[in-house]
Amino acid sequence: MKKSFPLLASALLILTCHGAQAASGFRDMDFGSSPDVIKQHAHCTMTGPVKVEIGEMYQCADFPFESGVTNAEFFFAGNQFIRLGIRVPVDNTAETINSLAKKYGLVSAPGEDQITAVRTTPGQSVMFTFGDGNIALYFASDSQGSTSTVLLFSSPDAKALQDAHADDL
Repeated sequence: MKKSFPLLASALLILTCHGAQAASGFRDMDFGSSPDVIKQHAHCTMTGPVKVEIGEMYQCADFPFESGVTNAEFFFAGNQFIRLGIRVPVDNTAETINSLAKKYGLVSAPGEDQITAVRTTPGQSVMFTFGDGNIALYFASDSQGSTSTVLLFSSPDAKALQDAHADDL
């Protein structure tokens, strides 16, 4: 896994901000859609819902992403799709950052020392943001020092919908 970090650093050096775009969802899954609509377009086996702090969550262990399948979580507030979390293989982190930067523009990125800290110190995390700030990639290490990468697409209305439906929880 260590070989992916020089790639990550190289990717950061060549990234430039492009005209930012807003994400209205992911693929053909638009924010604001109902769980039934998302189930039709997710192309994976969804389980749930499970009540979570922000509303309801459905999970897929077989979500098609990049050249394989991975875990994904679909979040809803008030029966409206507000967020998608996709587990990205750690070895694909730099490639994913490059792709997102080209499509949406890189808004913020951690420094090389912060990225190194995630790799070498348990319990650390960094975040890259793209586009209008509603696309984020989290790179983190758990208490055992194992690293993971999660890509989040969030609706611009996510917070307002969560607040409006807080009593539903």
